[in-house]
Amino acid sequence: MANIKFSAFTQKVASADVDFLVGYTGGDNVRITPSVFDDRYLPLAGGTMTGDLRLNDGIELELGNDADIRMYHDDSNGYINSFKGDLYIRTFDNDKDIIFQSDNGSGGTATYFYLDGSNSYTNFQLNARWVDNARAQFGNSGDFNIRHNGVDSYFENETGDLNIINKANDKDIIFQSDNGSGGTATYIEVDGTNVRTKFSKNTIHTDNIKANFGSGSDLQLYHTGTKSLIVNVNGDLDIQNQADDGDILFKSDDGGGGTTEYFRLDGGIVRNVFSKNVGLEDNIKLIIGSGNDLQIYHDGSNSFISDITGTGDLKIQSNRLWFQSSTGEAMGRFTENGSAELYYDNALRLSTTNTGVKITGVNQYADNAAALAGGLTVGDVYRTGDLLKIVN
Repeated sequence: MANIKFSAFTQKVASADVDFLVGYTGGDNVRITPSVFDDRYLPLAGGTMTGDLRLNDGIELELGNDADIRMYHDDSNGYINSFKGDLYIRTFDNDKDIIFQSDNGSGGTATYFYLDGSNSYTNFQLNARWVDNARAQFGNSGDFNIRHNGVDSYFENETGDLNIINKANDKDIIFQSDNGSGGTATYIEVDGTNVRTKFSKNTIHTDNIKANFGSGSDLQLYHTGTKSLIVNVNGDLDIQNQADDGDILFKSDDGGGGTTEYFRLDGGIVRNVFSKNVGLEDNIKLIIGSGNDLQIYHDGSNSFISDITGTGDLKIQSNRLWFQSSTGEAMGRFTENGSAELYYDNALRLSTTNTGVKITGVNQYADNAAALAGGLTVGDVYRTGDLLKIVN
């Protein structure tokens, strides 16, 4: 069939019974009545399409000199194929969208996503699914990836910091996981209301992994595998209990499989309370006074109560003071408002009375004259009865 050129529509002949047009007759143009083709007809001179265009299954609509764009239906599916260059789907109408719809599962259609020309973003109306190992990538080079490999899920960042930000006022970032009973539980909460991080489950730092505090990691808590350490590397280590009348208790193994208190800082009675013996090694001094005035220690050979450089007197105060040997024998006893007693081999030898001194087992003189006759001089002591007297 020769190429056919149709000029403008100028009605010369009406052919109501023509099924399809393959040419024209002589010099007369032919116009097909639209009703003949059930409103499906084509203005052959490039005019305006005013009816449906139907291509049968498998018949392609080909666009481009080399048919680079092809559209067709194969009786099962519809296709738009591009064989050269990029495929652009565009709308030039201001603030309008490109809308992608499909079956809604209930006999109708639903919008799955659309390109929102008013707000300049892509709007997903229904779930989007990436199959296993397919990545959702962000950034010009795909620097941030979200994926699932069929077993585990991953957030992967390859450049810069990974920021998780919640900008809603007084709202939180909540980390949840399995609760061990078929549900979920909150483990960590970044609390935007109270401006704090809240841990709702135990945390575990494996051996030699430190919990660091301070801008310079000045305070460190960790376990080496054999012992636990609290290490402060800058400034004072201040341990406080600010509860009214509360204590700070120090406990350790009791030798029987449990624990016991060794000492405590008792906030109720405002003092240190030692519940177990305190051992100071040789030459380790118990120092009392802001000027190291009183020192108590053992040097490996002897024990000392030293107030050599201290200010003032060394006073031992009691209403009844005993000095005893290691076996419990009496060596000296002093009673408030009473006697002062000295012993020899657990036997009383000297005691004071309200009128003088009572002595046992010493040389004695019956009276002053006898004492003087015996060679005593003024200031010497002699005995009269149970009393010691001074020669005058």
